[in-house]
Amino acid sequence: MRYREQKIRAQKDVISDTIAIYVIEDINGDRFIGEPLTMRKLENDGRYIIPTFAVEDMPAQELMNALWECGIRPSQMRNSSGEIRAMTEHLADLRKIVFMDKEIK
Repeated sequence: MRYREQKIRAQKDVISDTIAIYVIEDINGDRFIGEPLTMRKLENDGRYIIPTFAVEDMPAQELMNALWECGIRPSQMRNSSGEIRAMTEHLADLRKIVFMDKEIK
């Protein structure tokens, strides 16, 4: 039986102000690490483009968590605190209406 586990790690480098990303695989007790990517010119000839790399759900979640720990947040979340506050106030108003306290500010 073949055992394979992917791990993705991210680490903030404060000197270069970058985030280092490491892809590690454990296969049957041997450990492998991804090497730097090689870029090539994209030929627009209609052929299938092979992904740079593919990961399963758990390593992808680990990458998201690691980037979060490095201070990276989803773009949609950056301005959501005002929306969350408005939604919280709206829910409080609805609770007052439901529980017959109709004094809403």
